[in-house]
Amino acid sequence: MKNNSLLSKREALVITCLSKGMKNIEISKIMGIQERTVGTFIRRVRDKVGIDSSKNIYTLVTHCIKNKYI
Repeated sequence: MKNNSLLSKREALVITCLSKGMKNIEISKIMGIQERTVGTFIRRVRDKVGIDSSKNIYTLVTHCIKNKYI
């Protein structure tokens, strides 16, 4: 069972795409948003799950998968 109530659908989609190795520019094209907005979603997820911004994307994605956010 996913614990995605913490993340919005779009935030979860961004993290899912990152987990597949996609770059921000690729995600922005798929979602039809600006690359900068992808970064905003990533920042919001970091804030929600308590991952320091100095940690890399791998740490964020791993944490979200381990805790069933996606």
